Amino acid sequence: MPIEITWGDTVIVSHDAPSKFHPGLRGSVSGMRDMVPNLGQLEPESTTAARLYLIEFSDGEAIEIPAKYLRKEIE
Repeated sequence: MPIEITWGDTVIVSHDAPSKFHPGLRGSVSGMRDMVPNLGQLEPESTTAARLYLIEFSDGEAIEIPAKYLRKEIE
């Protein structure tokens, strides 16, 4: 069972993540939301739901990253 990620956790972006998500960097969870598929689109990006996390990096940049690219840092 995967370890749940929640607000305030420190996470590491997995090395297999696309470069726009900053693979290998460490950040802090500052928000989360569930993304549901928009089946009304002509070309839906996804047909499955996904959880997105707003990750803030040490330089102040914050981006949304899908859960599948994040690993919780265990203290």
